Amino acid sequence: MTDFYDEFEAEFKLLKESYLRRLPSKLACLCETWEVVVASAGGKEVWKEFYLQVHSLSGTGATYGFYDLSAIAQTLEQVLKPLVLNPTAPTQAQQTVIESLLQSLEQQILHLAAS
Repeated sequence: MTDFYDEFEAEFKLLKESYLRRLPSKLACLCETWEVVVASAGGKEVWKEFYLQVHSLSGTGATYGFYDLSAIAQTLEQVLKPLVLNPTAPTQAQQTVIESLLQSLEQQILHLAAS
């Protein structure tokens, strides 16, 4: 039975390392989608895409044990929920909050990469 758990742990470690290496590209995609949201004045489909990317980051971050990353993504997810339900162009205040949270995600990813 120990062999199974050792194998599982080794496989999970590899998956976690792979996920960590992909985080910068995930953030880049997220930031690109945000730019599309701003440029499109908040179209419904682009809001939905942005929200789903954040939601995915929130869940997968926690799955792999990156709880601080997940917490920031969850906060961003909560900010986005009303905007996805009623898609409009983000106000300047909303943009500021969202961009601040994106910067926090970037800082957390840089911190994780340096660990």
